[in-house]
Amino acid sequence: MSFLIHTTRQTVAARAYNSMWIVDCAYCSNAEQLQRFQSGFECGYCYAAGDVVWPAEETVHSIERILLMRPLPLNRNWSPGETLADLMRENAEHGVFEPLKAFAEITGPGVTLLNVGDDSIRVDRLPVTRQREFKQVGS
Repeated sequence: MSFLIHTTRQTVAARAYNSMWIVDCAYCSNAEQLQRFQSGFECGYCYAAGDVVWPAEETVHSIERILLMRPLPLNRNWSPGETLADLMRENAEHGVFEPLKAFAEITGPGVTLLNVGDDSIRVDRLPVTRQREFKQVGS
């Protein structure tokens, strides 16, 4: 078996997959799991090294919060280019907010329970109903 020697470091964007942060190797089809805000990685298959580009910290936490509302980990995915509004729309289309209607009735009319901007959650009065953060490497 032979491997190419990569002379330049790749720069790739982190993405959410199955309740984990991962990065796709730019040289092969491998993906590596990341710790939140890990700045670099080495591909476990082709050994190419790379730098990881992350969204802003508040955006990362907002992405996780919205994705963790989904009951199944396999549906907790985000790719660069998707907005928080896109994630909210997907949640609504798949009934994620249906169980929260009772909570909305308790708080009364006119109370905003969740409001997202372009890159952060502006208002979040919803209870945490599932795990609080993504899986970390080794867990």
